[in-house]
Amino acid sequence: MADEDELPVVTFGNLMSEGITLSRRGQHDKALGCFNDVRAPRPEGTELPTAGGASGGPPGRDAGLYQKAETLYTMGDFEFALVFYHRGRRLRPDLPKFQLGINKAEEAIVNCIGNPSSVKLESKEELCFVSRQAELQSKKDSQKQQTKPTKEQKQTKKKSPKTEQQLLGALYADKAFLEKLLKDEDLMQSSTRHGIKVMDLVLGGISYLNQRRDFWQQQKPMYARVYERRVLREEQMRDKKEKPSDISKSIAKNMEDIELLLARGSAEESCRKAERLLKRIQAWSENEVPNKYELIGTLHSYIGNAQLAMGQMEAALRSHKMDLDCARQNSLTDGVSRALDHIGHVYARVGKFQQAINAWEEKIPLAQSSLEKAWLFHEIGRCYLELGKAEVAQDYGQKSLESADEEGDVEWQLHATVLVAQAQVKLKDYPAAIMTFERALEKAKLVPSEAAQKGIIANRGFSKKSHTFLPKIFRKMSTQSAKERPESLHFPFLDDEDTISTLKESKTLFILRGLPGSGKSTLAQAIHDRYKDACKVISVDHYKITPLIRSSIPEEYSKVDEDLVDYCKREISVIVLDDTHHERERLDQLFDIADKYRYKVIFAEPKTPWRLDCPQLKDKNQWKLSVEELKKMKPSLEKEFLPMYFGWFLSKRSSEILRKAGQAFLDELGSLKAFKKESKYFPSVEDPKIKIDLTSYFVKRPPGVLHCTTKYTEFGKAAGAEEYAQQEAVKAAYGKGFTLSISALFITTKTVGARIELSEQQLLLWPGDADKILPTDNLPRGSRAHITLGCANGVEAVQTGLDLLEFVKLEKAGNKGEQVGEIGGGKLLYYNNGMWMLVLSKKIDVRAVFSGYYGKGKLVPTQSTNKRGSAFTSCTII
Repeated sequence: MADEDELPVVTFGNLMSEGITLSRRGQHDKALGCFNDVRAPRPEGTELPTAGGASGGPPGRDAGLYQKAETLYTMGDFEFALVFYHRGRRLRPDLPKFQLGINKAEEAIVNCIGNPSSVKLESKEELCFVSRQAELQSKKDSQKQQTKPTKEQKQTKKKSPKTEQQLLGALYADKAFLEKLLKDEDLMQSSTRHGIKVMDLVLGGISYLNQRRDFWQQQKPMYARVYERRVLREEQMRDKKEKPSDISKSIAKNMEDIELLLARGSAEESCRKAERLLKRIQAWSENEVPNKYELIGTLHSYIGNAQLAMGQMEAALRSHKMDLDCARQNSLTDGVSRALDHIGHVYARVGKFQQAINAWEEKIPLAQSSLEKAWLFHEIGRCYLELGKAEVAQDYGQKSLESADEEGDVEWQLHATVLVAQAQVKLKDYPAAIMTFERALEKAKLVPSEAAQKGIIANRGFSKKSHTFLPKIFRKMSTQSAKERPESLHFPFLDDEDTISTLKESKTLFILRGLPGSGKSTLAQAIHDRYKDACKVISVDHYKITPLIRSSIPEEYSKVDEDLVDYCKREISVIVLDDTHHERERLDQLFDIADKYRYKVIFAEPKTPWRLDCPQLKDKNQWKLSVEELKKMKPSLEKEFLPMYFGWFLSKRSSEILRKAGQAFLDELGSLKAFKKESKYFPSVEDPKIKIDLTSYFVKRPPGVLHCTTKYTEFGKAAGAEEYAQQEAVKAAYGKGFTLSISALFITTKTVGARIELSEQQLLLWPGDADKILPTDNLPRGSRAHITLGCANGVEAVQTGLDLLEFVKLEKAGNKGEQVGEIGGGKLLYYNNGMWMLVLSKKIDVRAVFSGYYGKGKLVPTQSTNKRGSAFTSCTII
């Protein structure tokens, strides 16, 4: 005790100063010893004195705790540093530095080991925590000396440049610069003005950066940085994820596009789009896409159909089998039915008829309607016929016919009857085959398809040598023609070849009207079969719109109009719109579309005997509408819908020919010296010494479809409108093609037009009062027949016909006009007062269709964008 009493007294200040100095030198273990002495418990009355000799107390203790915690933190021992920060805060809660220390120590621990919430603890052994820790500690102590690296080993442990660069950040460039300086031997041997070697300074700087690197590696290891980046990416991906509602809308739009592409023949593009969408849906969860597996199956089906269209049979079969597997795994009955249907089709296409039969027979219990069973039995029967099993094929043909009869579908009745007849031929039951084929031919007359009749005639099942009756059947079938088409399908646009060729070079919108079940769909199919690739049919039934009396137009019609506008933009020659069309509001929407895209409109109604018989229609309409519901729609369809005016509407090609002829006439006339002398009648033209620009003078010009008006009916309000529409000649000519003869071109100070010479047949459509301005006028019938080519500013198109009548009056009075010369292949006549006429030496024949204009009929004058303008391309409805 005497020796201990003789030891020098060590003050608090000495220990703190020495500990701080050692910490700054990097000798953290020694510094830690000093700080331990500061905070070590002392016997009562032997507390460390302060530097000033005063008693140490709590102020000295909290400082020692803080310095020890800081040293442990600097050494990378974050857990124990956290312990001493907590002790300091309990001792001195008023000092904020302890709370800051706690925060940074906790952050460093989280960086090293991750967030505790992401760790799942499991107890897999019965060993208690304390004994387990003691066991581990003893093992560590025994291995400590063996595993502890020496100082030299620590120094030789090299960090990879990439890791070091990530740890040091911007300081990495400074370290690289210092290491480069070490290679300069001359520089390293030099000293500063104060005698310090440059090498010592460089090495000191490198040593400091290495210490910082090691500390930062402890504080925030590389794996923690990688984890943070991964977490950040996951959060960004979560943020980018679409809302379920947006996903559903996107999927629905893409599915529609895929179907439309395939329907339009773009199988390859449809397949690519379906494959892309399939990958996206597979990546989404069921929470985002509730019907995920249903969509996956449907997309496999789309892909298979596209592959089948491209001739990739094996790939198509794989896709449809994937659809089947998906449907079965998820108990999707409709999907199973669809997949079996498509698998059967693929097998049948490649000639594997038995496999096709197996697929389709499995589908039979899943069929949901008589129509579906009709074609299913028919396809199975066809396969058995190909396999040479005629008796089974005949049985399935009979089943198909029974199902078709239940549904009332004439087309499938025809197919089933033909199948039965073919099976009977195979069985050499020729008398029965003859009768069955005759029944098939009768049914073919009800189906507006030439292909159906030709299919019966060219049937390979017949052998002319097999039976003496068969050649007679062949001759009888071969003599069938369009004249024997059912009375309900007799229309000029189906029977008359001139009309068909005119419509093919025009733009026509057929609007079918009639009660459900009256035969509109049959008529639509007949038009499509007649015009083939030049025709597109839009059936409202396919959009699931029920035909009923309603207060407003359903939103589903927007999709119908989208498809209609798409066909109009593509300038399809013949577009058929199949609907009841009993509402004027709906018809006005269609007229606006027709006006916008320059389509002429033709109304067509079925001529079936039952078209207005509601009890019969009740059994024939697919919507199962009652007699009362049909009667409510009947009044609006019984009354004939009259246009604003009737007339001949030129084809697109004829309009272009006449427009060019009119432009050439104006160009030559404007350059003519004799015309310039009379320019006083055209006050708004420019200097006549050079050339009169008549194209700019006649600023109002008609649209793409030129026409000749016969009768202005004002939707039935004009005098004599009903009487004119009921004339047999008008009814027979509606929708029929004509050839109009242009005999002359004329201009006045108000209009420019083409004079038409009407034939006797065309004069039947010309009203008796059309050629009279005054009741006393007595001009030849058809005198006013004309086509407006342009009007001066402020002049209405109706003025063209009045100007032509002035020419006719002068001619009747003996004024044949003064011949000025010949231009443009004709004789130019001048009638004074700015009236000029070019009598063509060769008349211009133009094709036109007799119909009506049903739009609003508003004039839309359009100023030319340049002095010359284009050849009559601006828009005026009348």
